[in-house]
Amino acid sequence: MLVRPKHHEHTSPLSWWSIYVSAGGGFAILLVVALVVMTVLSVGKYRDAARLLNEGADVTATVAQRRIDKDDSDKDYFITVQFEVGGRDVRYEREVSRSFFYTRAVVGRQIPVRYWTKDADLFDLEPGATRKKAWKYQIFALIAGVAALVGFWWTGSKAARGVLARRLGVQTTATVSGWVERKNSGRPTGKGYMMFRTLDGQKGQSLDHPIRRFQAIGVGGTITVYVRENDVWWEGDVGPRALPPPSVPRV
Repeated sequence: MLVRPKHHEHTSPLSWWSIYVSAGGGFAILLVVALVVMTVLSVGKYRDAARLLNEGADVTATVAQRRIDKDDSDKDYFITVQFEVGGRDVRYEREVSRSFFYTRAVVGRQIPVRYWTKDADLFDLEPGATRKKAWKYQIFALIAGVAALVGFWWTGSKAARGVLARRLGVQTTATVSGWVERKNSGRPTGKGYMMFRTLDGQKGQSLDHPIRRFQAIGVGGTITVYVRENDVWWEGDVGPRALPPPSVPRV
């Protein structure tokens, strides 16, 4: 019968993936999602820029209206322009930069506009504005991609060290010296990490867990750890070692 280990709920070794997620690997996954989203947006904007370049027409538009949306931390600037397409007047609202809003978007003023002849909803208030947006999305995608690679490498190698410490390291005990609770905007989150020290003085730090788990052990409590070179891992982070196969021969 498998006995539940003390001070944690793990009854079997944890996989690399489980340790990776516990070590914060989910953030790298979010960066990959951001990479995909930014790439899709960039490709779409480059396509629109090509449409404006190859199938666009120039026209003079009139600034019909402008407004400012305010919130607690920022302001967004919008203008409505009116121009003629195929003998009919169309009106569209677009968000613009603060400088454009105050220097060029005066009601009644005429400004040049380039629109897509197949759908006037696609237009540039400034020359190359759509291509500039595509370039910005591309830069954001590049940053997210590099950050995701760094995150995968850092967290993945950390998880691998945990697995190796459990498999190949020395199993011993450590004494809990305390814990630190994480804060969000200055407020306690109820989660944090535990600090401990082995009998020969080597320090270690757990992954993040609910603080109540550490409180159940208490300062001065004894926990099982795995030591491999400079790595010290709590059994509650990586799970116990696999039980050896039974030595009783089959009949």
